[in-house]
Amino acid sequence: MNTKLLKKNGKFYIQLPEDFSPVEEVDILRLRDDLWLLAAPARQAARKPGEEKPAKPEGKKLTSAEKSVLHKLMKIRFADRTPSNIEKTFSGPEKETVRQLIKEGFLQVFYGKKYEKTGVYNISGDIYPLLSQEDAPTGAVQQAPAQAQQQAPARSAVPPSYSELTKNGWMIIPNPRDAEQFSYDLKTSGLSSNVKGVRGFDGRFYVATNKLLYASYPKIKDVLEKKKEMHLVEIASETGMEVDAASVIMHLLAESGEIIEKKRDLYCLA
Repeated sequence: MNTKLLKKNGKFYIQLPEDFSPVEEVDILRLRDDLWLLAAPARQAARKPGEEKPAKPEGKKLTSAEKSVLHKLMKIRFADRTPSNIEKTFSGPEKETVRQLIKEGFLQVFYGKKYEKTGVYNISGDIYPLLSQEDAPTGAVQQAPAQAQQQAPARSAVPPSYSELTKNGWMIIPNPRDAEQFSYDLKTSGLSSNVKGVRGFDGRFYVATNKLLYASYPKIKDVLEKKKEMHLVEIASETGMEVDAASVIMHLLAESGEIIEKKRDLYCLA
């Protein structure tokens, strides 16, 4: 919609649509120089009235189907993880796995102010360490049976860039040419599923292994739940991470919709 700004006593006012959630305050988030987001606070998501608290997942290993569905959900932006969207895009077996994950406490459907009518799937923070432990080894390509190796296309050796990435679990690539080469190396070596990356507004590429990402998220979520918002340096200090490492993880979590960057290097939970 389009609306006019009203100026009174040197201050600007904006008229909100009638169906905007009746809240006493709103978040104004700067996404880029010419794009701002006005949103009702929804950081403390609530369950529907009468809905039982899901069991906390513990002592259980994920099946291959569960891991596949969780990875697929993580690739979907948080705001798009509504039950109606998942119902349309997931196959029958995948939807059955989603129901099983909810039953086991790995997934919850929350109905916060922003998602009061639609609901949204939230992945339990307890699952990330488990995914980290069960993720494929990042140091080398797993050996397949001899017959399968003969049938499968030949893979390139582990690229030097990937070996460098696994030393710390993260890296920042300064330019598109190097990022394109890195992406090509991962694809030809069959290792792309072990890595996540995103291009930042500064033109640099932020890359991390799934192992580091899944291990870092619960710690970051814990510190952000204690405060309404935190600067990058504070998050790094509270979680014991290097500032650059924290920056990589925050870029990836912002891209997936788990957190919001309210302004440069200032974050809060989605």
